[in-house]
Amino acid sequence: MTEIETERETNLLPERAPAPRGAPAPLSVLRGASRPDLVRDELLAEIFAVTAALSPHAIAMMTMERKLTYAQVDHEATAIA
Repeated sequence: MTEIETERETNLLPERAPAPRGAPAPLSVLRGASRPDLVRDELLAEIFAVTAALSPHAIAMMTMERKLTYAQVDHEATAIA
């Protein structure tokens, strides 16, 4: 049994109260708000390439053992490809 399932069974996770009348509907945790203005025709690889070019020393990935910058990830991905 997972930790979340245990918390649900012991009622540690609060139930979501209904939104007050006239308030916007609550956001879906998985889907978020519907924002067609944010939809653009871009590939994830293109977004990553621009981010790597603009912020090469920013942390892109982090594990318990190491941190990788966008430049390092880009370099390693290029070497593998």
